[in-house]
Amino acid sequence: MNWWDILTQTYLVLLPIFAGYIVWALQTQKKRRRADSRGIMLLLRQQLEWLHDKYTERGEIPRYALTNFDEIYQAYHELGGNGTATKMSEDVHELPLVNERMREHEAKLESKA
Repeated sequence: MNWWDILTQTYLVLLPIFAGYIVWALQTQKKRRRADSRGIMLLLRQQLEWLHDKYTERGEIPRYALTNFDEIYQAYHELGGNGTATKMSEDVHELPLVNERMREHEAKLESKA
């Protein structure tokens, strides 16, 4: 038995072991990535629900909050979010925008009174 035969047999034994490890590692990584995406999606949905409830209760929404809501909704949707968030988005977009300067002016008038 020469060194070439030993090398070939070693290769034939180690190759399937190494390939099996790589397949296992990739499957584990895919499961973790799926779990991470699912967790992020749930956190985004929770934030969307909170913003939706907060501003629909108020009956108006500031422009910055609407922009924030839209960015969160877009990320949620790209992760595969469902139609519940779409309905919340429609509700939020029906709200009138807060006129921030008018509100500040009214607050100053109230504080002087």
